[in-house]
Amino acid sequence: MTAMNIPAEQCHKGENPQALELKILCVDDEKNVLKSLQRLLRMPHYAVSTALSAQQGFELLRKNHFDIVICDMRMPEINGAEFLGQVATQYPNSHRILLTGYSDIESTIAAVNRGRISRYIQKPWNNEELLHTVRAVDERIRLEKSNKLLQKQIEKQNTKLKDLNNSLENKVALRTQQVTRAMNRLKTANRVISSNLNSTIRSFYNLISLHPHLSGEQAIKISELCALFHPYINQQSITCKELKLSGLLSQLGLLSAPESVVQCPINEQSAEQKSIYLEYISKTRAALSPATSLKRVADNIHYQYVPFSESARNKEGVPTGAQALSIARDYIFAIEGRLYRTKMSSNGAIEYLTSHAGHLYDPRLIAILPQLIKELGHTPISSNEQILGINRLKAGMQLSRDVFNGKALLLLPEGHILTKESIKRLANFAKTEHTPLELFVFSEGKKS
Repeated sequence: MTAMNIPAEQCHKGENPQALELKILCVDDEKNVLKSLQRLLRMPHYAVSTALSAQQGFELLRKNHFDIVICDMRMPEINGAEFLGQVATQYPNSHRILLTGYSDIESTIAAVNRGRISRYIQKPWNNEELLHTVRAVDERIRLEKSNKLLQKQIEKQNTKLKDLNNSLENKVALRTQQVTRAMNRLKTANRVISSNLNSTIRSFYNLISLHPHLSGEQAIKISELCALFHPYINQQSITCKELKLSGLLSQLGLLSAPESVVQCPINEQSAEQKSIYLEYISKTRAALSPATSLKRVADNIHYQYVPFSESARNKEGVPTGAQALSIARDYIFAIEGRLYRTKMSSNGAIEYLTSHAGHLYDPRLIAILPQLIKELGHTPISSNEQILGINRLKAGMQLSRDVFNGKALLLLPEGHILTKESIKRLANFAKTEHTPLELFVFSEGKKS
């Protein structure tokens, strides 16, 4: 196979020599796809190289530094998941984007887990979505470099401040103002970088919602019920957001499980099916391990099927968040027909869970379940949040709740800081889908 290779020195370059050049490598075995990517990414400060095979891609990576590697899932030598996995190991500072079809869902999961991709985009791709992703990476790289520069400046300024004489009060005040402004810029930059965690959560949840035998709507209900338990558990051990995420991602490990296991109601599974089911549930911890800030979420999901009676005997103890998750999960599963094929009424589900209190479930949490069920789906607006239509949104506002579309796909996660671009995308979505959107945002000065 002949590779079409555009060396770094022959790439499209910006007209401004001082502009920061973003180096992009596109790998695909189809020339037409590579040409399309070249045309799309023909920007003043983008330098685009292409390779028709994984081998040619590695040759370019050995010779040049690339900020972004865009790879197709399906290639003849190795698939995109395997290729990005090797790129992640050898070039961890690169940002990796996978182009994938819907039929490649299991391979996409492998890329998320092993390749630690920055983003996956379904084919045929949307030009605006792909360009937005590349621009976001470009902005992040610039912010990271700005961070380092600001940190050095702050260190120098602090050193000078220590040496100033008391008679130089005006200069001290001026320097302090400069440091404060620099720190505010640094906080803003760090907040943008931390938003990548939200992107990872959104990708994981949307994989669950797109799975033919799992339900994003059920995940949302489990998440909401978990959040209602938060005031009644040890709040120092877990935040409300972590408890909500535990419910939202509780079925993540089942994405690659056999259909026969996922489709069968849990309490009607054979011993072999139950063993396989629990094995795949436990894989969630490995999937979330790169995101160290989600450790407590991963632990809750990992221990969610440990019976309460067994956890009481465990010296290390099972997180109370896992016990709340097990009750929320089985209540929703009972009324949705995933515990048994026959759907239970709300009262029937409460009765069933109550009969297993002390063995499967924490009796203290079971006792408050009926009260929480009445609140489910009717979470009142908090004193620190407000509901706004799209035309009243402003850049810098922070979402206080997740934003889903009508198909239970996560559009923007709780905690997202709105930008002009994200507001524009929401407005376009509402216009295209003919769906009016009202968003929960934190009141000014009361962000979490």
